[in-house]
Amino acid sequence: MVRVGNAAGYLFIHKNRHDRWYFRGHRVEAQNFYQAMAKLEESIFEVEGLSDGALWERVGAMIGVNGIWGYLYKSKTRQGGWVWCGHEFEAETEKMAKEHLQSLSKDT
Repeated sequence: MVRVGNAAGYLFIHKNRHDRWYFRGHRVEAQNFYQAMAKLEESIFEVEGLSDGALWERVGAMIGVNGIWGYLYKSKTRQGGWVWCGHEFEAETEKMAKEHLQSLSKDT
């Protein structure tokens, strides 16, 4: 079972075409689990290029805030640019980016 955003469900891989992945109505083509997750987050959160390693770098494990789950990505093209679950923001370091996400849980 995986979580993406506020949805939880099973991530299925096609029985014969191992590059096709399915999650709750979304279908992506990917070579491995991590690429599939990045492409699903692109599709669900409408963030262009998230699976492009030249543009974004996944940082650490999946992070959950207020029941919403996703990976934290650091921009490779914009200094201090971060995105998590479609939420784009600025932070100087990974620690500051995670502190920003923690502050979101205090806003509710």
